[in-house]
Amino acid sequence: MRAAASRRHYPPPVSERGLPSTRAPLWGRFAPLSPRRWQVLLVVVLVGALGSIVRLHMLFDPDPLFYGVYDDGVHFSAAVNLVHGNLPYRDVLFLQPPGLLLAVAPFALLANWIGDANAFIDARVVFALIGGLNGALIALVLRRFGLSAMVVGGFLYAVSFAAAYDERTVTLEVIGATGVLSSLLLLDVADRHPARRWIVLAGVAAGVSIDFKIWYLVPAVVLAVVARRRVGWFVLGAAAAVVAVYLPFFAAAPAKMWRDVVRAQLGRPLSTGNPTNVRLSSMLGIAPDDSTGDVFALLGPTVLTVVLVLVGVLALAALTVRGGRRYVVLMLACGLLLVYSPSYFQHYAQYAAGPLALVGGVGAVQLGERVRRYRRPILVLSVAAALLLQLSVSLREVVDIANQKVVSVAAMRAASARIPGCIVTDDPTFLILMDRLTPEIRNGCVVRSDPSGYGYVLVPAGGKQVFRPDNPRWQRSAMAYLRRADAYVLTRGKVFGLTPSNEAEVRRDRVLEEVGRFSFRTGR
Repeated sequence: MRAAASRRHYPPPVSERGLPSTRAPLWGRFAPLSPRRWQVLLVVVLVGALGSIVRLHMLFDPDPLFYGVYDDGVHFSAAVNLVHGNLPYRDVLFLQPPGLLLAVAPFALLANWIGDANAFIDARVVFALIGGLNGALIALVLRRFGLSAMVVGGFLYAVSFAAAYDERTVTLEVIGATGVLSSLLLLDVADRHPARRWIVLAGVAAGVSIDFKIWYLVPAVVLAVVARRRVGWFVLGAAAAVVAVYLPFFAAAPAKMWRDVVRAQLGRPLSTGNPTNVRLSSMLGIAPDDSTGDVFALLGPTVLTVVLVLVGVLALAALTVRGGRRYVVLMLACGLLLVYSPSYFQHYAQYAAGPLALVGGVGAVQLGERVRRYRRPILVLSVAAALLLQLSVSLREVVDIANQKVVSVAAMRAASARIPGCIVTDDPTFLILMDRLTPEIRNGCVVRSDPSGYGYVLVPAGGKQVFRPDNPRWQRSAMAYLRRADAYVLTRGKVFGLTPSNEAEVRRDRVLEEVGRFSFRTGR
């Protein structure tokens, strides 16, 4: 009797016409996960948690309000301008697509109630968690290659300094990477379930990444090629996502948006401060892009050569398996763009971190399959090498931060509170830290979200972009912006780009308040 009961099963579902239904029964959707699916779920959760912890650790050490990468302050400031009716391109210079402003807008609104600094911290935390999500997406994309590939690829991304450095704050590449990885995942779903909607959704995900940074056109093209015969539907989805975000802002100011997003980016002067070897080291997570004059920099060429050879071996191994080629092509396309881009900063390295982790995951497993006897050592060494590189670079970064003078936010805030009227800076991040950004914009003060960025649109008479110290139009505009306000504070030093004569003029202006090395001055 007990044996018969164990064989008892539910009758097959019946459709409205009395015929057997092909739809899975409701109870089947909530059936217990198989051991294999539990393993997949566990790997995805652990990778996502590890990635989030790494990024949050970098964010909160030494302080969540520690000076960022300049760009994050620009993005938050432009979003605050947007929610107060100052449109990007038409009213406010913004050199990137509008997608990030829409993503940050909820935090910009929140600043009205909890202050700029707290809202900025919340935005940074959420973006760090999205960075952890990107690691989980890496693991999910690699599911077709087995649990080992998921562990290696997901772990490589979770602890990658190149990814974590960028994803600890509000930058373009965070959600841009989410779009690319989501598109890859949806293309895999489309391979197993050839329905048109999956291809369209994959295109939409790729288009969302272009809404954040125009560079994501490159991976979108690679993914369109991966779609093969269904490329038309993929392009349709991508175009729909791009048009939905770009069109409202383009309609408001077509000429200015074209100038800011396209022409200013294509005309950037070539930077000579980041040679190819430094860029490659930065992209591979070996060292920050300014590593010079220390022991690590002396060993850099040897370490770079070894890591490049390792990446090449992993890429060759990934090429031997079906589905691995797309990751290698994606890695090469993103890597070449970073190597040959006119300018390069450390947070750009995240652009290639995802494809590198995918190639590492697939390549390590395939390499282990070729040499079965050494399969486990290869996988263990891959993970150990990634952890060692992460720790070495993180320690160097901690030393760099320890050698800098951390800004006393409370002292800056107290000093600014004693100054009436409008205060401007060469970096809007400091207005955020002082809780001055939202009140000033709300009171009608003119706040440039990207004071340095005007150097890309205020070109000299010849019509060709030059660096700010050699650009008289930008010099005049920057000095007028600073000295027309009730007070200003310069925080970026030589990086801001004032000429020696303008710096001397600044030093002659009256000092209103001093906080450490920062001086609130007035030109009135």
